[in-house]
Amino acid sequence: FNRTVESFIAEIELQQPKTLAELNQAFAVWVEEGYNHHPHSSLENETPANRFQKDTRRLRFVSLLKNAGTL
Repeated sequence: FNRTVESFIAEIELQQPKTLAELNQAFAVWVEEGYNHHPHSSLENETPANRFQKDTRRLRFVSLLKNAGTL
């Protein structure tokens, strides 16, 4: 992923966003269009989006509750 992000950095240098919000928006678009929907060799040429959709295991989220005691 880090090597791939270098291509985003090269692209964004041409746009020169003026705010962090602009940079974050451009990165979100790039991840969705330029990363999640292109085949990856590490995923046996599947896209990350397809691999995620195929995973039927339920997502679990960590909650930072006062009484959790373990976080």
